[in-house]
Amino acid sequence: MKGKWRQLTHGGRISIVQKGEEAKLEIREVTKSDSGQYRCVASNKHGEIECNADMHVDEKKETPQLEGDLRAKLKKTPSKQKSPQEGKDIDIVELLRNVDPKEYEKYARMYGITDYRGLLQAIEQLKKERGEESGRPVRLHAGFRASCCGTFAPVTVVKDISNQSIFTDEEAVFECEIKINYPEITLSWYKGTQKLDTGDKYDISISGDRHLLKIKKCQSSDQGNYRVVCGPHISSAKLTVTEVEVEKHLQDTSGKEGQSCTLSCQLSVPNVQAQWFKNGKQLEMKGRYSSEVKHKVQKLLIKDLKSEDRGRYSCRYQHLESSADLRVEAEQIHFTKRIHNIEVNERQSATFECEVSFDNAIVSWYKDTWELKECTKYNFRSEGRRHFMVIRNVTIDDEGV
Repeated sequence: MKGKWRQLTHGGRISIVQKGEEAKLEIREVTKSDSGQYRCVASNKHGEIECNADMHVDEKKETPQLEGDLRAKLKKTPSKQKSPQEGKDIDIVELLRNVDPKEYEKYARMYGITDYRGLLQAIEQLKKERGEESGRPVRLHAGFRASCCGTFAPVTVVKDISNQSIFTDEEAVFECEIKINYPEITLSWYKGTQKLDTGDKYDISISGDRHLLKIKKCQSSDQGNYRVVCGPHISSAKLTVTEVEVEKHLQDTSGKEGQSCTLSCQLSVPNVQAQWFKNGKQLEMKGRYSSEVKHKVQKLLIKDLKSEDRGRYSCRYQHLESSADLRVEAEQIHFTKRIHNIEVNERQSATFECEVSFDNAIVSWYKDTWELKECTKYNFRSEGRRHFMVIRNVTIDDEGV
């Protein structure tokens, strides 16, 4: 029955009283049109509960009366309504008695009749009356019956609101598409029993038949049931707000020079782009640095580790932050190619060559225990990991290790 309920309000024959935990609905002078299912809805900040009950009203049996008294009997039917044009009661049966059935809709609109159940009862009563007068039953064509059920509907629900689930600080949007067939009907939004209006927290807008409720920067306190009320149509949907948090923090990590290293953490929100920082300064994802997101996991990849990569790294998203330290271990340097003994003639040049395991390593050259310095006699140069020493104008004094 979602979308088919009509909300009852206190007044007239309806009395609604609540004392403490007890709520009471009283309907005086019940009529056949009061038959149906009734629902009681109770709500607070934790949610809603409801219970239902059916009421059946038997039609009062009266002693047969003369045909001339039939109109007086009809005036006692529940198909009376105050005319908005004149502010007085009008008898729907009397109004439509001499009207062509094809004009019923026109007259109902003309006199502002919105008691649709009473209208249908009046039509049924006129059918019976005409059947009794002619001695045979009167049947209204199917097209008119469809018109009564469709055209006279106060509202037409094309699309109803649905449950929403978002993260904190995001905007929630409830949307419905409802055609309002009578100008006196308005649409209202509620959270629980509180009527909502446009303001700092809520934005209510209308675009054609589309009605939207936007809830800005949602927090956990905004969770709950939201209702849309439009004439007899009432429906509700639930808003769930999930707190954004770090589910798995960054861990302190060690890596060796020249190798690759990965830092990772896990957020509660999937597929978002976090920012990475080193010692408080934002990193640019280029060169040896790159980042990737796999569902909830944020990763930072550092290639070809260097000693200057050591420091404190942080992953930040909105107000969240996770940090850890990266240590870079220097790999023990070693010779991949050692120098070899050479023999040259006096006055010629001698060249020694070696190769080490790191690029741009600092290499020192010695003769016996004396460290050599670059000069016109000795020339040092490097090509990546290869290092060369050239001794010019060799003499007997240059012999040694």
